[in-house]
Amino acid sequence: MNYSLEDSFIKTNKYDFDNFYKKYEKIPKRKKTEYCLQFIISKLKNASVSALIGAGFSLNANLDKNKTEEKYKDWAGILVNAYKKIYLDSDLLKTGSEDEKYDVIKKAIIKIGESNFSAEYVKQYGSRESLDLYIENEFSKIDTNSDNLELHSKLLSLNWCDILTTNWDTLLERARNDANKQNSIKPVYSAKGLKVANRSRIVKLNGSLRSSDQIKHKEYCFDNTDDYLYVITPDDFAEYKNKHEGFSNFMKIKTLENALCLFGFSGHDTNFKYWIKELKSTMKKGGETEEPNPIFLFAPPEKKENIKAEEMESAKIIKQSEEQFLKNNYIIKLKLEDIDTYLKIEYSGYNKIPENAGYLQKTFFMFENLFDYLYENAANKKDDTLVKRNNSSSAIIRQIVYSRNQDLTDSEIQLYNSTMLFDFQNLTYSNDFVNKIQKLQNKISEWTKDYYSFLYKWCLNNYYTLQNLYEPKVIQIIINHYENTILSKNEAPEFIELVLKYYVDSGQHENFNNTIEKYKTNDALKDFINCQRAYNFYVGFHYKELQDFLKLWEPAEENAFYALFMVRKSFFMMEYENIRNLSSETINEIESCYKKAISKCNSELQLQYFILLSYKQLALERDVNNMKNIDEQIDLIENYVVFPKLYLEHFLLSRKNEYIKPNSDLRYTINLLEFTEISQQKSSRNNQ
Repeated sequence: MNYSLEDSFIKTNKYDFDNFYKKYEKIPKRKKTEYCLQFIISKLKNASVSALIGAGFSLNANLDKNKTEEKYKDWAGILVNAYKKIYLDSDLLKTGSEDEKYDVIKKAIIKIGESNFSAEYVKQYGSRESLDLYIENEFSKIDTNSDNLELHSKLLSLNWCDILTTNWDTLLERARNDANKQNSIKPVYSAKGLKVANRSRIVKLNGSLRSSDQIKHKEYCFDNTDDYLYVITPDDFAEYKNKHEGFSNFMKIKTLENALCLFGFSGHDTNFKYWIKELKSTMKKGGETEEPNPIFLFAPPEKKENIKAEEMESAKIIKQSEEQFLKNNYIIKLKLEDIDTYLKIEYSGYNKIPENAGYLQKTFFMFENLFDYLYENAANKKDDTLVKRNNSSSAIIRQIVYSRNQDLTDSEIQLYNSTMLFDFQNLTYSNDFVNKIQKLQNKISEWTKDYYSFLYKWCLNNYYTLQNLYEPKVIQIIINHYENTILSKNEAPEFIELVLKYYVDSGQHENFNNTIEKYKTNDALKDFINCQRAYNFYVGFHYKELQDFLKLWEPAEENAFYALFMVRKSFFMMEYENIRNLSSETINEIESCYKKAISKCNSELQLQYFILLSYKQLALERDVNNMKNIDEQIDLIENYVVFPKLYLEHFLLSRKNEYIKPNSDLRYTINLLEFTEISQQKSSRNNQ
C-alpha cells in the first residue's frame, strides 16, 4: 500500500513518524517543512532532541551593534587578520576598501580551508600558543555589553535534551541568565563534567574562551589537555577521538539516542564535516541501523553574491557536492525561507518581517518566529495554562525601527500602543524613536488620541518626559491641542500625567495648580492627577503633606493603569519613613498595595515580575511570613519575561544604601522603580 498524504495530513490531521526518512522522501515538497517541524515539536515535548550550535548562530548577537563596533564572525572571518599578518605582500591587501579586502581574504581562507589555514599560522609563528592567543585577542575586541542575546535565550527556553556547541564564545552561557535558566542548564567544559547531569547541559565540544581569572593565572587547558585551548587545526580533529575520548564517545551515544537540530553551520565548515563524519561512523558501526535519528540543518537565507562568469561552473559544482554530502549523511536541510513561508500561513503569532530588513535582521526575525512557534507548540499544557509567553512587543518595536517609513505612521503608532509595558527592547531603540517622535511636531494639529496614548506609553517605557523631546513653545502647542481637541472628548486621559509632570519639573506651579483645579471633578483623570500631586509633594520635600495625601488616595481598580498606580503609591509610602523603621501600619498598607497591584497586572508580565521582586525586598527587610508564596509566584513567570533578572535582583535585593551610577540596564530598572528619580535620591533623603 502506498503512503497517502491525504490520509496522514488531511483526514486524520495526525503525523506518523515511524520510518521517518522513507515517509519524508514520499511527501510532496510543499508538505516537507510541515512534516519536519511537527516531528521536532513531538521530540521537544519529551526532550528527545538536542541542538548543535555552530559559529554562524553567534552572528545573531550582532543585531544591535553599530557599524564601527567589532562583531562576532564565523571561522573564516575570525582568521582574516591572521591572513594579513602572515601574507603581508599578498595582492589581496593592496586594492579596494577595507570591507572589500575583508571579503576577498575571507574567500581565500575558505578556499584554503579554515583548519588548514590555522595550521599555516601555527607554522609561521612556531607555536600553537600563538594561535590560541590570537583567537582570544580577536574575541577581546568585542564589546559584550551590546550583545543581543535574545535568540540565544529563546533557543535555551526550548525543551532540548542537551545543547551542544562547537563555539568558543560564551553567548550561550550568558544567555542562560536572560532565559532564567542558570539553575536548570549547566555548562560542561570537560568530559568529566558530563557526569554532573544526564540532560539540560551546554556542552562545549571544542573549547571555551578563558575567563579573566584563568588568563591572569595563566591556566592553559581544554578537557584536561594542555596542548591547546581551541580545537581548529587538522591535527586537533585527527587526534580528537584520542585526546578527547569522553566527548567523542558522548557524541556517538547522543546521535543514537536523539534527533539533532543544527544551527549556525554551513555545508563547507570543517567543524561540521568532522562531526557529521563521526555521526555516520557511529551509525554504521556494527552494521548500519535500520534508520538513524533524523538530523536537521537549519539553513539561513542565501546571500546574493556577484559571481564572475568564470566562477559560475565552480560554484555550481560546489553547491551540488554540498547537497550530495547532506543526502549521503542523512541530513535534511530546512531553509529558513521555506519555514517562514509556512509560518506566515499556519502560525497565528507570526511577526511580520519588515520589508527593508537587512540580511542579519531578516535572519534574526526568521529564527525568532521559528523559536516562538516551536515553544508555543511544544510547551507542556500545564505551563501553557499558567501564562503565555509574549514576544510580540519586541518584534513590533523592531518592526517600527526598521520600517522604510522615515516618519511614524498611524498604523505604527497603533502597533506600538499594543505592546507590553516596559519591554526591555525599548531602551535599545530609544534614539531611533526620538528622531521619529520629534518629527511629529510638524503635524500636531492632526494628532489623534492614539498619538497622545503613544507618547505617554513611550515616555513611560523609555524614562523620557516632554522636556526631553520638545522645546517649551512646542510643548505648549501640544498641551493646548490636547486639552481643546482630545481631552474635551475624554480621550487619552493618561496624557494629563505628562502635562502635570512637565509643569512640576519646569517650575510652573501656577499652571500645575490651575490644571488640577480645572479637571478635579473628572473621574477619568483622577488617578493620573493624584499620582502627580504625590510626585509634587515628594520633589518639594513636603513629606507630611505626602503622608496625609497617600492615606486618602485609593486608585480606582477599573483604571487600566491601576497596577502601576499601586506600585507608585507603595514607593511614595516608603519615602517618608526609613525602610528599616517602617511602622506596622505602613508595612501592612504597602503589602496591600503590592497584592492589589499583582492581582491587576493581567498580561503585563514585566511589571508583574518587577512588583514581585520589589515585594520580595520588603519581605526580606521585614521578615514577612509569606516569602515562600512570593518566590513561587516569581518562579511561575520568570521563564516568560525578558527583563534582565540579575540586574533587578542585584538592584532590588541589595542591602546597601549606595549611589548607583546606572548603565543601560540599571537605568531601565530605575525607570521601572518609578521614573521620578526616587531611587537615585532615596539614600540621601532617608538620611536627612
